[in-house]
Amino acid sequence: MELEPRAITPGQFKRAVTDFRRYANENVKVAFKGSVFWVLGSEQAINNMMHEYRHVSEEGKIEQGFDEKLGEHYFKLNMKNLTGELYTDQ
Repeated sequence: MELEPRAITPGQFKRAVTDFRRYANENVKVAFKGSVFWVLGSEQAINNMMHEYRHVSEEGKIEQGFDEKLGEHYFKLNMKNLTGELYTDQ
């Protein structure tokens, strides 16, 4: 039985940003849109994120790549139980 998604709160987003920046060891940009966290940063920062989430085994839960349009590396984390749209300033 799947739970209905609930709106992410600013407090939850702020805590996630703090954690992501600590994991990345860099002041990464973070966005939450729909049910997905997007973390943008250097290649090393994104590799650090993947290392932190290396034990996540659910198919499609995490992804990393390079966005040609943005010219940035990204880490993507799908969250089934949250929804909303929040962004960091940088």
